[in-house]
Amino acid sequence: GINAEYMGVVSRPVPQGTTAVGVPSRVIGRSSQAANSPDSDALISSDAYGRIVAVTPAVVALFGWAAAELVGQNVSMLMPEPFRSQHDAYIKKYLKTQNAQILGKRRTVPAVNKRGELFNIGLCTSEFVCGAQHLFEAVVWRIDESDEGAAFGGDFVI
Repeated sequence: GINAEYMGVVSRPVPQGTTAVGVPSRVIGRSSQAANSPDSDALISSDAYGRIVAVTPAVVALFGWAAAELVGQNVSMLMPEPFRSQHDAYIKKYLKTQNAQILGKRRTVPAVNKRGELFNIGLCTSEFVCGAQHLFEAVVWRIDESDEGAAFGGDFVI
């Protein structure tokens, strides 16, 4: 395996050939310096299999998981049921049909932190294609109940 520094997060060793290996930070469009800023956006990068390949420190603060606990895991671990069980099917359907439901759109969705607590987040997801690799970057932010539009308004369909 190879340790790859990606968006300022050192991933754990991963098998050669997985999307976490050799994906340069410029693909995502964020420098390592900006990603490590305590004021950075909460960014989650995942591959076409839903595996998290990188997170920023703001994601760690928001969800309570250490970066090393997130990288390599399925992004659905941050979602409550039934979305957790359905997310991989959403990705597969999108990759097959290219019919995007949420790419580039802001949505309010439920999330779950390490302690199992539910909360609402804002979500905006983008896709990046690097050769044959499809990568997804999600910008997320916490939405308090007092925030306008905090009610859940959709699902995690790509």
